[in-house]
Parts: sequence; C-alpha cells; structure tokens
Amino acid sequence: MMHVHDEAVLEVPLEVSLQDVCTLMGKTPPWAKGLLLRADGYECNFYKKD
Repeated sequence: MMHVHDEAVLEVPLEVSLQDVCTLMGKTPPWAKGLLLRADGYECNFYKKD
C-alpha cells in the first residue's frame, strides 16, 4: 500500500472487489458525523497515474 497526494494505492487479494473497497473508504467515521464521503477507483496490475 502507498499514498500519493490524494490517492491510496492498495494491493489486495483478488477476492476483494473494487466496489467493496470504495464502500469501505466512503464510510463516515463516527467522529465525523454529517461528513459526506465518496470514493472511486480503478483496478490495474501496476501503478499508473491517470
């Protein structure tokens, strides 16, 4: 895993779907009630900058 400015690069098992990751990252933490979060992403076999 690495972080690039406003991106997170994750290496996860093939069973983990992109939708699962986006759902988890879009959850509002209990200490930030009312904060609207959303995540999107893409899958690839190597890091690339879009």
